[in-house]
Amino acid sequence: MALDWMLDFPTKMIMGSVRYSAIVLATTKLIVLDTRDLSIRRVFSPSTGQEIPFTLGPEVGPCGQALEIQFGTLTEGQVVEFAVSYMTSPGSTALCWMTPEQTDNGTLPYLFSQCQAIHARSMLPCQDTPMVRCPYTAKVTHPSEFCVVMSALVKGQETVGDRVVTSYEQPKPIASYLIAIAAGDLVKVDISPRCAVYCDPTMRQSVTYEFADMEKYLTVAEDIAGPYEWGRYDVLVLPLSFPYGGMENPCMTFASPTIITGDRTMMDVIAHEISHSWTGNSVAPETWEDFWLNESFTVMLERKITSRIHGEKFFDMAAINGWQHLRDDVMRYGETHPYTALRPNLTGVDPDDSFSSVPYEKGFNLLCDIQRRVGVKPFETWLHKYIQDHKDRNVNTDLMVAHLQEHFANSPTVFDGIDWHLWFDCPGMPPVIPGFDVSMLDAVQATVARWAEVGYNTTEKARETSQWHHQQMVIMVQTLAESPIPLTASQLLRLDHDFNFTNGSNNADILLVWLSMCIKAKCTFHEGRLVNFLRIGRMKYARPLYRTLFSVAPDKAQKIFQQMRPKYHNIAQKMIAKDLGL
Repeated sequence: MALDWMLDFPTKMIMGSVRYSAIVLATTKLIVLDTRDLSIRRVFSPSTGQEIPFTLGPEVGPCGQALEIQFGTLTEGQVVEFAVSYMTSPGSTALCWMTPEQTDNGTLPYLFSQCQAIHARSMLPCQDTPMVRCPYTAKVTHPSEFCVVMSALVKGQETVGDRVVTSYEQPKPIASYLIAIAAGDLVKVDISPRCAVYCDPTMRQSVTYEFADMEKYLTVAEDIAGPYEWGRYDVLVLPLSFPYGGMENPCMTFASPTIITGDRTMMDVIAHEISHSWTGNSVAPETWEDFWLNESFTVMLERKITSRIHGEKFFDMAAINGWQHLRDDVMRYGETHPYTALRPNLTGVDPDDSFSSVPYEKGFNLLCDIQRRVGVKPFETWLHKYIQDHKDRNVNTDLMVAHLQEHFANSPTVFDGIDWHLWFDCPGMPPVIPGFDVSMLDAVQATVARWAEVGYNTTEKARETSQWHHQQMVIMVQTLAESPIPLTASQLLRLDHDFNFTNGSNNADILLVWLSMCIKAKCTFHEGRLVNFLRIGRMKYARPLYRTLFSVAPDKAQKIFQQMRPKYHNIAQKMIAKDLGL
């Protein structure tokens, strides 16, 4: 695909065209593309300009409309070229247009895209499924004061009047959901020859410190998974409205500013997005029902990377934390809910509606069970081979299992105890309880138990936890939150005096649990920070916090949401509104 776009900030639209070069796999008279809320102007031959007839089908729920392009007979093996001229809608679910007031420094408007899972069709006509992949080029016309980035390599720039045309190329075949664009008042901060961070100018100093080890993470990932083949690994730090921790757009990870804590404790998010360069972007699932192949392998790589940097016990601590997130989501859905199956049936379902930690953590625990059976080194040898054998290819669950069994064919009984059907197709928690090293967890729980015995009145808390890893601090607040006897408002105030969580912590994982406790205890000292924290549109934090507030003070939850709603991304708006019964 060759994109030729103009960014129009006053109308909040992308205008332009896409030129397609396609190989015909079977004789047909139609080429069908996915669209949603697009205004199709014309379909034509790029070589002759001749019009090509087309029709738009009826609206089909979240899937939008089929753009049916009518040719004469196209024969197998034929290469066909055509182009579509169109413009997006201001309400495109893929595009978030922000006013200057919604940005950090208030100078320019801002645009960013988020196409996962099926939102690319509201940004361009495409075959919007993970199983269809192609390279793309782009020419983007934009005002000269804007910096524009894409999930591609910059190839050049030229000035045309008062505008700039920036050219990009993504030479590797990628799925439509990985096409990405952002534009705003951005500066580039170089980290290494192949790594840089783009951010608001006010964040230059903080990102220089926070991302200093990015090259190290990338090098460790290569040692596990093989050479990095995307040319550059850059990161864009987005405004607070970005709905995810990170999005693995090739060459240009989009990241939430919540990962900037001042102490590099949230860099596991970057380890995760780096890992997607191999698992997800290169080795990709065929459909969203196999999304677990995308995320669980990435979580495994992420935790192997961070444990090599922080120590082996970090792997187990992160895994325990992930197990708790998984348990919470399974309890929220219900243990028999079909979305808690690792391979859910998504027929007629918007994939966004099934999003949770299940594909991440349930799948990770399956991989851990496999690793336990075969051994760490043999598992890592297979993991490397699996990635290299399926590079730039699509896979499904059955293919993955077949590859695993073939690799360990000399040990035919090693997987006898695994009930694949139970893992993949049955809802609920994993059928195997993990055997992670709990020594760091035990240290946390023993310390918290001592505090509880004296009513949390000890003054040694900060000193006792001064050498803990941030994962232990997260577990600490979770342990406090799960106390059989809920903490009172006065006890929480005492803890806040000792740790200064409310106003002193920049770790959103800690603040999510802490503020939830304060809501349940009906405290008042946290309310200013609560409203400030809910400026964050990252759904990992916003959704559970709104749900907690809604359970205690529904009117208040809805009121705050209505105030914040315009600042959130479309996906977050939809999901939070559903959580709050709106």
